[in-house]
Amino acid sequence: VDLSEFGATTGDSDATITISTTDEAGNANSTNVLVKFDTTVPAWTESNTEHKFLVDKKAFASGNWYKASSLEVTGCYEEAGSGVKLVYYWIQTPGESAPTTTDVTSANGSFTPTAGTGIAYFTTTLGSFEVSTVDSNGTITPNKLYLVAVDQVGNASSAQTFEINLDTESPSLQSNMSGEVYTNKVADITVSGTCSDNASGVASISLTIGEN
Repeated sequence: VDLSEFGATTGDSDATITISTTDEAGNANSTNVLVKFDTTVPAWTESNTEHKFLVDKKAFASGNWYKASSLEVTGCYEEAGSGVKLVYYWIQTPGESAPTTTDVTSANGSFTPTAGTGIAYFTTTLGSFEVSTVDSNGTITPNKLYLVAVDQVGNASSAQTFEINLDTESPSLQSNMSGEVYTNKVADITVSGTCSDNASGVASISLTIGEN
């Protein structure tokens, strides 16, 4: 049944298909099928307070750093029509070319979100992120995560792109103190050294004293 011109000619949002049959004796029967029109694409939202956009259980920001190649991702789409069928994802690792997100057959994978009232939300683990590269000028080349939602009738959202920085190496640590140090329990002990990290950077330095 071709309904491509229905909305344009009638202005209605729905259509009813009536299937009728009559036998040779003149007995008639019919049934109606309601056709719902959905021409609106799913819309990514970060304003839903119950299903916030999280990566690794933390609110996402483009400058965040992560230390695992597989990360839990939570997100939400607004979809008041037929409902989101699948969310497709692409992971572009540092040095790779950008994917063609208009072709969902090229996606790295997909997952099924949970349907809510006017929304579709998800929590899923995505893998294969690689260590971000940092050049001599400090320029970071991150991973990029692309998400595209497709509803039950094939309407596809625009691609959402997120930069994922991955650092799996521990900071280097050099200290003037190693092995054993004697003290009379009165004089101060001076500890000096350096810490460095050429990726995410050193976040903190701490010194603890405890008995063996």
